[in-house]
Amino acid sequence: MTNSALPDEVPDEAPNEVPDEAPNEAPAGARDEAPAGAPGEAVGGVADGGDGGSGGEGSGGGGGRAGGPRLAAELTTDDVWAIADFLLPLLEATERSHAPGTEEHRTASALAESVAALTLTLEHAIRGGGHGRVRVLADAPPPRKPSEEELRLRAEHRLTQIRESWNHLCAIAGFWKNVPGYDPTRWQEVRFRDTEERTRYERHAAELRARGMLGEPWVPPGTEPGLATGG
Repeated sequence: MTNSALPDEVPDEAPNEVPDEAPNEAPAGARDEAPAGAPGEAVGGVADGGDGGSGGEGSGGGGGRAGGPRLAAELTTDDVWAIADFLLPLLEATERSHAPGTEEHRTASALAESVAALTLTLEHAIRGGGHGRVRVLADAPPPRKPSEEELRLRAEHRLTQIRESWNHLCAIAGFWKNVPGYDPTRWQEVRFRDTEERTRYERHAAELRARGMLGEPWVPPGTEPGLATGG
């Protein structure tokens, strides 16, 4: 597979945006490890010197999980690379089995590039983004410290980006759901950024149900509380 070029930087400087610099090249079927950790002290769950996040393998704030991730904050780089390691060999095999210029070869190449780009974008966001080292002039004023509100908005933007990119990656993988190696439990789309957003949604839904404006949530047959599921 060919190397996939990602944008060198995202020129976003608004307070509610997360300025990122994505890695320059996509993998050719191999994982490129990025240094974990963003500088700065965590404030409200985000790093003061970075763009939010714990800078480790997970994006933080999700708590425990069983099976697949249920929140964007629970996603780890291992979750992301599990899909990439499943899809890329399949797509590359299709590339090799068809001559360049054929529709099959072009389609497989385009999908492989998309998977690689999504993988690196997710890995960068989960690790906390950040700008790396920059030159600071001796007479330059010190950079303005972002407010807690700005940090909160950056963290929300980051988790929203993670959620959307992960859901896109899962949607692509779903076309291979009948192929051995596909993990239907782990590779599920997530609806919420974190527990705070999920709690707000559930509270609002409960209020609407109390007013008769919303029906009761659907419960799959056989999973009602107190119902025995054993055979």
